[in-house]
Amino acid sequence: MTSEDTSQSNAILFIDSKDAFEHDGVDHYQLRNAISARRGNRILCQLAEAELPVSFYTFDNTNNQLTIDVTGSNDSESWTASISVTIPSKNYNVVQLVAQLNSLITSSYFTFIATFDTQTLKLTFTLSSSLAGTSFTKFEIGDATCLSQIGFVKGQSGTNLITATNAINLHRTLNVFVRTNMKVDNLDSRGEQSGIIAKVQIDQDAGGIVHYRNIENVKFQLSDTFIDHLVVNLTADDGTALNFNGLNYHLSFAFYFRRERVDPNALTLSDKVDEIEMANEEEEDDESFEDEPKYVDSLVPFAVGS
Repeated sequence: MTSEDTSQSNAILFIDSKDAFEHDGVDHYQLRNAISARRGNRILCQLAEAELPVSFYTFDNTNNQLTIDVTGSNDSESWTASISVTIPSKNYNVVQLVAQLNSLITSSYFTFIATFDTQTLKLTFTLSSSLAGTSFTKFEIGDATCLSQIGFVKGQSGTNLITATNAINLHRTLNVFVRTNMKVDNLDSRGEQSGIIAKVQIDQDAGGIVHYRNIENVKFQLSDTFIDHLVVNLTADDGTALNFNGLNYHLSFAFYFRRERVDPNALTLSDKVDEIEMANEEEEDDESFEDEPKYVDSLVPFAVGS
């Protein structure tokens, strides 16, 4: 055994989401038998394996709102139309999404047409009208939660035509980020600690199951030494929680124990006390030296500066 070895046995925690109780949109697991490090030991953890159903939708209640603002006039009147629609929660391919948008966005003042360019992978929204003398003065993308999917940017505008700034993205997410309440030092792309202990790539189509194995055997040392309550939040690339639509996921967390490393150069409590006492003594010596008269030489009978 090396100096880091410990006699404390490793442990695996098998998580089945059907055993969770949900609160504030995340899953909680209360452990009757806690994961606890013995005195002098530290806990290392890894997500050893996972089974995740690809049952989340391209559009759901977190990203399915779209608003367009249009103003114009015809021979009869000037008008303003602000149209907000909700894209039904489900999976879409490009053809299905274009058809859905064309059926949702309707107005008595104009006809809305969405089209897709297979060469640029971008959507275009076009307005037309059969009403005599119709002209458009404003056509703008308003508040929306689906912009990262459909490629438009809030405030993007035109007269009667707008082409998306970005390519369409009908992948709900490329990864599932496994976030927990265990204290790890991992950082996200903003350099913030957000509880991420693993990133699982989605390499299956909708309806499939992702099987993850920690083939790199990466472990992380926890600040925790006692765990009896585990919080799990599975999020998409955009940080929103994924809805698996009633299907269960499975996670296996492996816990390892090792003796706490001690820095041989670190000061002991006794060393720190000695250091403080020495500093105090030096300060007292400096003060007493300042109080003594200062002479140029032995022939000068009075203090310099007196």
